[in-house]
Amino acid sequence: MTVVQLVSSMFGRIGTNVKKCKYKRGLPVHQGQRKELNTALDNQHNEYVDVFVKFLSQFGNILKIMTLLTVSFYVIAVLFGAPVFHDIIETVYFSLLLSVLLGIPLCILIEPSILALFQIILERSCHSIQEIHCLNLVYGSLVGAWVGAVAIPLDWDRPWQKWPFPCCVGALAGNVAGNVISLPLIIKNMLSKKKKHF
Repeated sequence: MTVVQLVSSMFGRIGTNVKKCKYKRGLPVHQGQRKELNTALDNQHNEYVDVFVKFLSQFGNILKIMTLLTVSFYVIAVLFGAPVFHDIIETVYFSLLLSVLLGIPLCILIEPSILALFQIILERSCHSIQEIHCLNLVYGSLVGAWVGAVAIPLDWDRPWQKWPFPCCVGALAGNVAGNVISLPLIIKNMLSKKKKHF
């Protein structure tokens, strides 16, 4: 279950059990109605607890994935030539930016698990429009960050050439490009679903 489905189910169930009972505000409550109301409220409370526990487990998975991605991108950035002993904070910020650009859409659109993350990124096995969209975001952001690094070694001594500014701008531009590339697929999918309903 994705995070979007979990939250929509949480808000979609609000008050469904309470509406089933015939209690109305301002009218006297008889003993049978009181039991019915208490049962409905207990059931609703149990549903809230179940949804909250699922949400906490999903949130824990998202934190694990974001931590894994941040550490991975930090190591990859250092291997690609980021400064090791100075500008550490900037490298961490860059890896956090990549983690947010790649990890959050993966966790929201697809089930937040490390296995699903590796299937999409490494194996490129996409079975739905959401997975294709996430793959476009991943490749767009990574290629954009890599292309943005072209401006760093130039000897113009401009402030926008300092690490990691060009890579961050490139990653953001690549993310936008990934969204633009995915847009026709998403629109086509939405139109085909509308035609099926009519």
